[in-house]
Amino acid sequence: MKALTLILLCTSSLIFISCTKSTDLDSVGDAQYCLDTATAATVQNCVDKVAGVETASAYVIRCSANFIQNGFGSSQQIVDIFENLDSSGGSSLSFLGALNFSDSTVANTTFDNCSKTNQKGLTLLGAMVKSATAIASLGGLINATSPAEIQAAIDALLNTPGANQDDAAESIGTAVTAIYASTCQVGSPANADLCAQMDQAYVEAGTSDPSAIGLALLEAWGGH
Repeated sequence: MKALTLILLCTSSLIFISCTKSTDLDSVGDAQYCLDTATAATVQNCVDKVAGVETASAYVIRCSANFIQNGFGSSQQIVDIFENLDSSGGSSLSFLGALNFSDSTVANTTFDNCSKTNQKGLTLLGAMVKSATAIASLGGLINATSPAEIQAAIDALLNTPGANQDDAAESIGTAVTAIYASTCQVGSPANADLCAQMDQAYVEAGTSDPSAIGLALLEAWGGH
């Protein structure tokens, strides 16, 4: 009888919205529980649980899953990367190496998913994944992970002006300008060091043109 009552209630247009939201929350909850023990081989099962759900929480699932699919075993690994960048021994090169996904299509999907989470940290990470992957792939070292390899990729791009440099600058700049205001200018910055680099890139570029900003960041990260 209770089940029948619920079905009848959910057929009215007003109550249907509430029932849908409840169902979405249940789906996200199930997916989050699934993520807690997911591996790269199984994480797609977690993503499938939020198929068709377009809430920010569902995109947190998708964004997190992208990282697990690319070798991150837990959310703590992401926290550790941020802490390394903020520490005295950290560097942009090691940060970029850790976030190179080696596949531009996957990196772009990750950027899109993380941008829709409404979470500053994940949004910034998504932009850095897209930037790091563009640097590695266009710099001729698609699987670059070490600081030395990322440095070599940046040097290759900056020392050889042309299509690859232009594409890398555009990819970085497009990602950064899309997330800069929400992650660095509203409230506390998502990451003080990265946001300071972006602030300076806008100054160096002297324009809001994404390619110019991307090139300024590329030069800053490579120490040029």
